[in-house]
Amino acid sequence: MAAAGTVVGLVAFGGLSQLDLGLVAHATSGAAFTTFDVTQGGCLDGGNGIDCNNYAAKGDVYTSGGPASGGLADGSYYFAVVAPGSQHGGFVDGASGNLSSSHDAYTDRTFTVSSHVLSYSGPHVMGTDPQGDPVVQLAPYDDTPNAGGVYILALCPTSAQSAADTHLCKFDAFRVPAPGSPPPPQQGVDLLVSKTAVPAFTRTWSWNIHKSVDRTRVEQVGGSAVFNYTVSVDQNAAVDSAWKVTGVVTVVNPNNADASGVSIQSDVISAGGVADPNVSCAADSATPVTVPANSAVDMPYTCSYTAAPAADAEVNSAVVQWNQTLGGGSSTPHGDNSSAPATAAITWSATTPHLVDDSVVVTDSVDAGAPTTLGTVSETGTAAVSPAATYMYAHTFPVPAFDCVTHNNTATFVTDTTGTTGSASASVTVCGPAHTGALTMGFWQNKNGQGIITGGSSVSGVCASGTWLRQYAPFQDLSATATCTQTASYVYNVVKAANASGSSMNAMLKAQMLATALDVYFGGGPGGTKISTPDGPIGSISIHLTDIGGSENTSAAFGGNTCMTVSALLNWQNTVSNVGGTTWYANNKATQGLAKDTFDGINNQIAFAC
Repeated sequence: MAAAGTVVGLVAFGGLSQLDLGLVAHATSGAAFTTFDVTQGGCLDGGNGIDCNNYAAKGDVYTSGGPASGGLADGSYYFAVVAPGSQHGGFVDGASGNLSSSHDAYTDRTFTVSSHVLSYSGPHVMGTDPQGDPVVQLAPYDDTPNAGGVYILALCPTSAQSAADTHLCKFDAFRVPAPGSPPPPQQGVDLLVSKTAVPAFTRTWSWNIHKSVDRTRVEQVGGSAVFNYTVSVDQNAAVDSAWKVTGVVTVVNPNNADASGVSIQSDVISAGGVADPNVSCAADSATPVTVPANSAVDMPYTCSYTAAPAADAEVNSAVVQWNQTLGGGSSTPHGDNSSAPATAAITWSATTPHLVDDSVVVTDSVDAGAPTTLGTVSETGTAAVSPAATYMYAHTFPVPAFDCVTHNNTATFVTDTTGTTGSASASVTVCGPAHTGALTMGFWQNKNGQGIITGGSSVSGVCASGTWLRQYAPFQDLSATATCTQTASYVYNVVKAANASGSSMNAMLKAQMLATALDVYFGGGPGGTKISTPDGPIGSISIHLTDIGGSENTSAAFGGNTCMTVSALLNWQNTVSNVGGTTWYANNKATQGLAKDTFDGINNQIAFAC
């Protein structure tokens, strides 16, 4: 039996090697085998019926489905005996070198194989091999033109009917020596070496995530606010790494003696004959092994890369060496104790990589709540893609009655392989009015407000709140010696006179400012805390002048300032009003209205904090 469809190294048949025979690997699964009938005999090699290469006569040669390991796959085949060198198309009936077709047609030599068991109903003699399996005799066939008595058995699927189908066939060489020729060699045959090479590498993706929102702050009186978010995910360019080639160097010993000290002498990956500088190869075990007679041993190896392969198309070549005494007690090993290179092609572009983090699951969470899945994003190639996916959605938040609430919204991705995460956040603030605790001018006119004023402190009979009010120009028409009762009466009358009619708005502006001033004085100011101040002293609260009442911009009345404390707003009036407020903002009613709305917004708690 010759090696199963592999040509690396030399295996001699009466001085003619498989390389001489031109054998190559073929597409048909399994291998071709010759054997003998256990009753008839005729195998000159002895053995178990699988390893016979030399026969006493042409009629001693049979074929079978082969052993369970390495035999023919299930299917329909025909056999032909051809002369050495005629394998390429010689199996076709009538072709040059076909030694069988002068005796019968290929249909007479057709058989089937099922689970390695041969079935045949043609005219050729049937027999049983030493394994107890059915076999069919190859004879009749013509004598070989080869001087060494070498023949080639061709086993082909029935579809193989031209030289173009050579790759579908399997071949096995056997020898029937002519009468008087020397016996077949029994020792000193080179080992047969073949190898596999399986390339592998890792391809890893990384990802980025971004999040934005159409606005970040809403100031509103009551209701709810809607925010529109956008999340985008970027696919970064893939990174390849961890290139390696693994495989098995198979050493077949066709001799009748063990081969000892067998090891991989060299294992090199090259492109165009130049070794790849980024790779080194090593056998899984560097300890030499013994390959038993008529047996094979697999020797695993691994080639690791420190950088990308030098070329897309590479070749992995291995040479095996040995130190053995071969067949019949001979002390001289055959040849140079090394095999011809066993090669296997590697094409990196055809290699399916191990994918790492090739997709991400994107989720979104509001205020650290349970995440909601937005979707899964999968890689679309090795190039960067930005964005690889975009998600748009809205969240609605209630507006608080007072002050501000900030909502954090975080989008997160998690990769499918390593669990790597990334996140992006956007915060929005929803504000109700400042919770100043300020009270309206109507309060300071009614008995409760009047009672707070009249009950205030005095210095030598002069009401402290009146003195404090007089620091502002519009209220300097209040007597400098006013008692608290007189001060309360002054407040009552100013509020009563409030109106916005006419060419100016002095009266209404004066009443609203007066209420704000009293709010500051009695709301954590010099007059103590006579009214509630949830956000602290009213005078120190900063007012957002561009959003009074949730929509009005009154900054023009305060020099273009957009944020001022309540106390600063009161002090500003000294720069725009005369004593008593008769000429105020040059009596420009529109500007007076802006100032009035600011104090009104504070007093009615519809002004927003900065």
